[in-house]
Amino acid sequence: MSFKEAYKAMREGKAISNTEHPDDQWVWKNDQMVFESGGGLSYPVQDMLCIEYLLDQIVQDIWFIVEEK
Repeated sequence: MSFKEAYKAMREGKAISNTEHPDDQWVWKNDQMVFESGGGLSYPVQDMLCIEYLLDQIVQDIWFIVEEK
């Protein structure tokens, strides 16, 4: 799915991920987008160091809604 569709689902309370990094997820917390790695790291997306990498992922239709565990 597109990032636009995934982002809407995230704003509605779902976690999203992409096929390049399926163990990581993005969630909406405290009025901001938060990246949660499969390894346990968690930080606001705006703190990501490589904006080019982030934008490369956003423009691809590789997104999905993470199934609840």
